Amino acid sequence: MLIDLVYLWVDGSDKKWLARRNAAIAKAGKLSDECTGRFRFDDNDELLFSLRSVEKFAPWINHIFIVTDRQTPRWLNLKNPKVTIIDHKEIMPASNLPNYSSTIIEFYISRISKLSEHFIYANDDMLFMAKTKPDYFFTK
Repeated sequence: MLIDLVYLWVDGSDKKWLARRNAAIAKAGKLSDECTGRFRFDDNDELLFSLRSVEKFAPWINHIFIVTDRQTPRWLNLKNPKVTIIDHKEIMPASNLPNYSSTIIEFYISRISKLSEHFIYANDDMLFMAKTKPDYFFTK
């Protein structure tokens, strides 16, 4: 059984991304800090450590998809055949873009091309802390 891993990721300090987000917020009107607070989009390289934990404790993961909005982690080796960056526009209809709601973006994960039938969705701050086997997540 092939099992993929899907992350949603954003670098909230990226000036181009911030400009797009701020324009969308201005268009939508006043939103609560809970929805727009910077803390929700801070990037402290959690994804880097999560990927390292996958490599160490879940090497059976078939492929890793990182869903993002026109961004790539600065430290990511784009030549790694096991990792693919997926832009929002690849899986979401134009009428739903731009979109800054993880709940809505999650809805479109199944549209990722070549995504295995079995996959794990993880936040970028999720870590594997010990050797893990596929049957922890899936059974026959």
